[in-house]
Amino acid sequence: METSAIIRPNLTVLNDGQKEKIHSDSLKILSTVGVRVESEKARKIFSKNIGSNAVRCDLVFIPSDIVEEVLKLAPSSIEIYNRKGDLAFQLPEDTRFGIGVTDGREGWLDSRLLA
Repeated sequence: METSAIIRPNLTVLNDGQKEKIHSDSLKILSTVGVRVESEKARKIFSKNIGSNAVRCDLVFIPSDIVEEVLKLAPSSIEIYNRKGDLAFQLPEDTRFGIGVTDGREGWLDSRLLA
């Protein structure tokens, strides 16, 4: 079988202004509305690292400057491996991704964020 060229589709859903608006609104929500954190262990970690006033009941209020600093720690690209452990593909630098709803497991926090 002949090797074909790699096809890389380009789909633009949001323009730069829309992306910036979503980002700034997200920062505002995290710092003013907060996010519910069900894990008591995770709330203690937030309290220790952000401050006790950042945690109220099961809500955590994350200041914008901390979110911005953590985003700088995110890798510029991600390698995706198959079940055999072989590199399947790489998400390039311009790929945006994020973590959605967690499944409640503890211990997923990056140790660099807990220093």
